[in-house]
Amino acid sequence: MVLFEEKEKIRYDSYMNLYDLPKFNLSWKKKGPLQLIALVVFVSIIFGFLAGAISSAFFYVQIKDYLEKLNILPQIVEKEILEKEIVREYLPQTSQEEAIIKVVKEVSPAVVSIMKRELEGGTGFIVSEDGMILTNKHVVLDEEAEYTVFTNDGRKFPAKVLARDPIQDLAIIKIERENEVDENGELIIKAFSVMKLGDSDKLESGQTVIAIGNALGEFRNTVSVGVISGLGRK
Repeated sequence: MVLFEEKEKIRYDSYMNLYDLPKFNLSWKKKGPLQLIALVVFVSIIFGFLAGAISSAFFYVQIKDYLEKLNILPQIVEKEILEKEIVREYLPQTSQEEAIIKVVKEVSPAVVSIMKRELEGGTGFIVSEDGMILTNKHVVLDEEAEYTVFTNDGRKFPAKVLARDPIQDLAIIKIERENEVDENGELIIKAFSVMKLGDSDKLESGQTVIAIGNALGEFRNTVSVGVISGLGRK
């Protein structure tokens, strides 16, 4: 009997303790409209984030096999890709590029820079071993000026104007060779590198041409490539 009364007392005390719990006011009538709006926005953000994450994961699982077949999986799929050094192989040179490089190497020694009183400059080409140079008339137009020629190897020579053609805008100048004496006292005649001339009558439209010269008077050879667009123009 005593045991039953103790159990009843414990049950009664537990029931009464419920009234000691803190009371929460769940009524929205006392809340302001701003708090209600904030709660709705917060719930919407959480729902949108979860929906996006779930849909992205589902979509990726569905197309993963397809991406693997096309070999276009994003880098985040295999992190090892980021750790590997990507080495790009250079494309092999074409026959045209090889021909251009060969021509540039062959004719560059015969390309010279022509300077007028250290103010103006132009380009010329050595056409004979004794120093005859073909250039444009406008490069050596001033009859009172002194001209200096710089060869491809850095040597410097005074130049003399021999002829000017005002119609064709051509001129011929000449530099003198620097002869040396060997150990036995014999004279060593040094020949200049000569530009190999072609036949202009064999030109055809569409052919590739190479321009090598002293651009903008900077006294260093530059190379550009173009195409013959037409013949017989004046």
